[in-house]
Amino acid sequence: MNQPRASRLPALISVLVAAAWLGPTAHAADCAQRTSEADVASDAAAVEQSLAEGREQGFTDGLARLQRTVGCLDQVPAPATMARLRVVEGVRAFGAGEVDLAAGSFLAARALVPDAVVPVYPREHEIWGVFQRWDPVRAERERLPAPKAGDLYVDGYPTRERFVAAPALVQRVTLDSVESWVLAPGEQPTYAVRHPVRNSLLITSASLVGVGAGCLAASIGPRDRFRSGEVRSVSELAALRSATNTWSTAGLVAWGLAAGAAGVAVAEWGR
Repeated sequence: MNQPRASRLPALISVLVAAAWLGPTAHAADCAQRTSEADVASDAAAVEQSLAEGREQGFTDGLARLQRTVGCLDQVPAPATMARLRVVEGVRAFGAGEVDLAAGSFLAARALVPDAVVPVYPREHEIWGVFQRWDPVRAERERLPAPKAGDLYVDGYPTRERFVAAPALVQRVTLDSVESWVLAPGEQPTYAVRHPVRNSLLITSASLVGVGAGCLAASIGPRDRFRSGEVRSVSELAALRSATNTWSTAGLVAWGLAAGAAGVAVAEWGR
């Protein structure tokens, strides 16, 4: 995009101040109509054009429309398309005085497209310092929990990692659906997650059932020999009885632990 003349910057700043209400919206999209990658690209181009021309209403309406379009996607967008959204959101946030949010939006854009730039503003403008505040390689990240079903995408990229300071489009993709959340920094999506603790307890319970069954099976041999009447030695009888009791007790203890683990897993089921 062509660099603007200095005389156009006051008009541009007034556009951004007027659009200050357009912050990131944290929600799972409630959409009457689903949108496509082409819709996002078209809306992003319209916002960029309004920004370049300093058109207040076009920028305000266009960015609001673009954010709604992204939240209603029925497919995973290209990361490059999401980078365009993050750049214009960062420009809006900067103009509204939300410098941290602007830096977070620019961070997300640069992570998606390393050679992303701020349109319109000349290189000597202070917005470029905000644009470069955080290094995408070193910036703090968080790992989203694994969904119970499907795969996660963040801003069009297949990952569970997101920047703590950046807004994010989180999508859960299954074989037959795409569910989207438009998140502000620090906001979390609300999908059903896997329960590694519960699953581990179920595996442990099943293993203990097998161990218990093995111990009880092992007790059968010495018990039958003890009862057979073939053994006359008192010491051997004592050894057979001890072995029977040890294996039986171990089996019952294992089954008791299995029941306990299964009970805790059931309690975790509803969480």
